[in-house]
Amino acid sequence: MDYLQKYVGKYRVMCHIDKNTNDFPKEVKGESLEYSHNDLYIPCACKGEITNYGRGILEYYCPSIQRYHNILKKIDKDIIIRSFESSSEGWFRFKADNIEKVAKVVTPKTNGAGIRPFSKKNLPKTSYIIPEEDMEQYKNVINWDKLTDEQRVKSMHKIKDINNSFKEQLNNRKKKSEPTINEEMRLNGFNNIKDYSHFIGVWDEYIQYLKEEFTLDD
Repeated sequence: MDYLQKYVGKYRVMCHIDKNTNDFPKEVKGESLEYSHNDLYIPCACKGEITNYGRGILEYYCPSIQRYHNILKKIDKDIIIRSFESSSEGWFRFKADNIEKVAKVVTPKTNGAGIRPFSKKNLPKTSYIIPEEDMEQYKNVINWDKLTDEQRVKSMHKIKDINNSFKEQLNNRKKKSEPTINEEMRLNGFNNIKDYSHFIGVWDEYIQYLKEEFTLDD
């Protein structure tokens, strides 16, 4: 587990995204692929970042050299172990024990602090919108407005199972060499099969499947 995970709940801890897959970076561990903890960071004000350098040492990065110089003026020099800079950016290392002192100056984000770094909430999302006339088809199948609160909770669980089943059907049509539906969805910024079904042109099939499978009788 990466050292930065200990700050989940206090600061927002995120993971850089692999732009080739729109997913979190992965690395080989043993005989399997696992998410890479080397890409975790704590986002700070003005696109700054705190990362784990190792052995109880953290590193703060600032993309603006002017802002970096201003930050250095506000931090006790005894806190900074080493400082580096180029013509456009700067970064310094400090002991993890001093993170609260550094935080007062670099302002780590706290909004969403309880979200785990590898949560789907941190993945890029598309702004794709299903046309209203097509959404009416979906609403008519679910009949959401006429459901009681208890029925709505039950229907949400039922729809989740139906979506997983429909997704599996789409996967079964694919060749082993092709990306899975989940991989395609991540690459295109989708986090639910309903929207993605419309995006790839199988909306009518999805609605028909929903009609056949959706019931609150059982």
